[in-house]
Amino acid sequence: MRLGRRYNAEKADAKTTLKRGDSPRPQRGDGKGRTVERIAKEEGVSKNTVERAAARMEVHDAVEKVDPEVASAALETPSLKQTAKRRFSKTP
Repeated sequence: MRLGRRYNAEKADAKTTLKRGDSPRPQRGDGKGRTVERIAKEEGVSKNTVERAAARMEVHDAVEKVDPEVASAALETPSLKQTAKRRFSKTP
């Protein structure tokens, strides 16, 4: 959750700066590369992990506006991958 929120916050700040026109340096590509790569390196994860976390938080925030209880329950639900790891990593 923290990772997705962090990226979305920093990404939003970059968009605001660009709209004002006071970007300190020219942008390369779509403008998200530096932020996602920097956060991924700092957190020790891949940039795809950062992007997935950010996408999940965007969906969570949209659901939260409609039904906060559902959004809260969704955060508490482990992913299928996490559940499978726990279930199959145990040795008898």
